[in-house]
Amino acid sequence: PQGGKLRLIGDWVEFDDVGKLRAQLEQLKQRLEAEGAFELSRKRAIPFLPRRVALITSPTGAVIHDLQETILDRYPNMDITVYPALVQGTASPGSVVTALRRCNQDGVADVVVIARGGGSFEELYAFNTEPVARAILVSRIPVVTALGHTSDRTVADMVADAECRTPTEAGTRVVPHKADLLRQLDERSVRLQRALAGRLAREAD
Repeated sequence: PQGGKLRLIGDWVEFDDVGKLRAQLEQLKQRLEAEGAFELSRKRAIPFLPRRVALITSPTGAVIHDLQETILDRYPNMDITVYPALVQGTASPGSVVTALRRCNQDGVADVVVIARGGGSFEELYAFNTEPVARAILVSRIPVVTALGHTSDRTVADMVADAECRTPTEAGTRVVPHKADLLRQLDERSVRLQRALAGRLAREAD
């Protein structure tokens, strides 16, 4: 069979655009890790029963629908505030940061979910930027991410207080089932009544 050899002499090798982004991302991860940004000890607790849930996501599409439907199905009268944000494109990091800052300034929510419906590395890159990571780190309100990815964790996931794979999972994470809480209250009420009746009977003897 025919064959041959080819020799290349390179004077310069550089990353393509995606390679440059990944190199910058690794540098950012190293800086944040050195600061302790990924430590579990610094993560805030997610409230058991929030008074209000804030959602930072696109105001249109399946993500906002899934989040609201899941939350209200579990807790029908839960208060929800939506802070619209761009979740893709060059303007996305600034939009997410602005929404999270406004949420903290308003101070009406007990937990905030930052969500999007997945995407490629490039489409999710806003959540691998330093401004978004810093905004999550300084948030006074616990932050849950639900970015819909199945492979690479984003920096936002790594610094968030809780990480969920999908918006639906995030909805179940931030609110309990109201029906379960009411059933538990009823059961405890019955136990208290029995205990009280027993105490009164003993005192009467």
